[in-house]
Amino acid sequence: MQPIVKGTPMPGQFELVDAEPRGVRINLVNSAGETLAKSEAYEDMATAAAAVRDIREQAATAHVVDCTTKSHSRQS
Repeated sequence: MQPIVKGTPMPGQFELVDAEPRGVRINLVNSAGETLAKSEAYEDMATAAAAVRDIREQAATAHVVDCTTKSHSRQS
């Protein structure tokens, strides 16, 4: 593990947190500590960790697809 150096921004991270009423949820947090995304609840830590690996792999090449309705779409 690398030491924390004062004044150096921390990278974003995946946080595994308890999900209510049970299970584990993944939070994607940026370097400012803001939550960017929250996952569904996973049964256990192993399943959540596998999901983190899959998210990392898919996000590198994933396309953005607009699945919003017309009422949510940007209007000209």
